[in-house]
Amino acid sequence: MHQIVCAFAAPIPLGHRVECRWFSQQIEKLFGGSEAHTFQFEPLVIDLQTGIEYGTQRPWRHGSAKAMHQPLPIGPEPNPEVQVTHRLVGTVRRCRVISLPMYERGAIQTHLDIQPEQ
Repeated sequence: MHQIVCAFAAPIPLGHRVECRWFSQQIEKLFGGSEAHTFQFEPLVIDLQTGIEYGTQRPWRHGSAKAMHQPLPIGPEPNPEVQVTHRLVGTVRRCRVISLPMYERGAIQTHLDIQPEQ
């Protein structure tokens, strides 16, 4: 069983098959050079039964600035700046969507227990 924590809401019904993809991106260092950073808590989670995709803006080409009271423009094409580092396909056995009002306004995280496919 794999336990995954997502920094967003992903209310996936128990028994649904999902694919999770984690990404990394080259991040420029303050004093030159770069290093790969993996976004551990920002996988793209795809419900394979409904086709619904849950995640953050990282996997898709998107605007660099968000205007007040406007949605961030997100395109349908993949973000060329990130690479898939690993994938997991399996069945959701437990799903908990947790609100964290005492830590950050509007903060939500999802805990998924996924039984991997063989």
